Amino acid sequence: MSLTQRLILTTAGWALLCLALAALFVPWQAHRDALAATRGTVVAATRLLELQLMRISAGYDLPERFPDWQAVAGVARADGSCVSFESTTGRPAKRGCSGTLSTRPPAPDWFAAVYRRLLEPGAAVGNDVAWAGQQAGRLTVTGDPDAEIASAWGALQRAFGLTALAVGGLAALTAWSIGRALKPTGTILAGLERLERGELASRLPDFHVREFARLSEAFNRLAASLEQHIAERAALAHKLLQVAEEERRTLARELHDELGQYLTATNALAASLRQGASDPGLEREAGQVAQNVEAMMALLRGMLERLRPPDLEELGLAASLESLVAGWNGRCRGTRFQLNLDGGLADLPADLNASVYRIVQECLTNSVRHARAREVQVKLSRRTEIPGALELSVADDGQGGDAAARLAPGFGVIGMRERVLALGGTLELSSAAGRGFVVHAVLPLPA
Repeated sequence: MSLTQRLILTTAGWALLCLALAALFVPWQAHRDALAATRGTVVAATRLLELQLMRISAGYDLPERFPDWQAVAGVARADGSCVSFESTTGRPAKRGCSGTLSTRPPAPDWFAAVYRRLLEPGAAVGNDVAWAGQQAGRLTVTGDPDAEIASAWGALQRAFGLTALAVGGLAALTAWSIGRALKPTGTILAGLERLERGELASRLPDFHVREFARLSEAFNRLAASLEQHIAERAALAHKLLQVAEEERRTLARELHDELGQYLTATNALAASLRQGASDPGLEREAGQVAQNVEAMMALLRGMLERLRPPDLEELGLAASLESLVAGWNGRCRGTRFQLNLDGGLADLPADLNASVYRIVQECLTNSVRHARAREVQVKLSRRTEIPGALELSVADDGQGGDAAARLAPGFGVIGMRERVLALGGTLELSSAAGRGFVVHAVLPLPA
């Protein structure tokens, strides 16, 4: 759930709570208003009767006309309320109910039932009528419960309508305000995604909101620090790779010049002993020595090829890769290796050639050892855009995901990452169980 949705739902929740409180307050207030109106009717009618008693006492009115019901009926509300008067002088009681002029629709049965249970609609309010210390009777006014309930239901509907409009407007304003306030989060997220892709030169703009401005400053400092550290690490890795390649060349040269000469001399000596031996046992032993020397020379040639591929410096990257793939096809009958080259590869720098060759060499070795692949495809293409780059892809149809899990902590993958980092490129490993393993590298070309 997004932050905008969460805030809108929170606002709506508080609005519903207010609505629930309004649902309790509005009927209670309607009941209080009805009681207040009834009390006002009682007070007004009582004053009229007391005024009539005063006029009778002064001789301006006749006692037989008390109570003047026409005057009393004039102050009664036209909402169905009833007014009654019980005399203490033996006169007959009087009672009258006003009609209702209300056009409000009746309330639902469930609301009327709840209202009657919680409140007392149409409650009676009475007052004594007296003059000069003598009580003349008691006046009672009773409200119409149906009219009171209908009035409360109408007030509740109006409150609900206004609240719904207010909640809708508030939700719309909240969504707009939050969306506008959180608009920089999209820019920040895009910057983080660029940083994740390795675009360390990306920076965030300045924001007007103080909190987002602080985030922008922290992000830019982090990106600058990462860019500096990655550059330093790449330079160090490039230097280490150069040193390692130089050590490989030196070791290969010493093995070829020193150990190779000794093995050649030993092989010649064994051949001489074999030709000049008169003892059959000595001849067999000389032949065994020659076989051992041949095996050691074959092992030495393999070591020299791994340490210093002869075709890489003499023939270039393309011929070296073709020789490497042909060698794997000759050794592994159960796996087919394919090489696809696209673009000119003759003018590449030596360190780039060596890194590409080593990465392909490591990928082919891993495909045979771990993936149990039946087919391995090596694709190397030169991009022509500016700045240019080499795109390398090694894909197999092996067991996939399991192999990826085993390769993750290996030194081979670490070595490939270091080589790609030293050249300022990117390396991606992708795999799915049973669907093969793909190594994809993009290496920038020097300007």
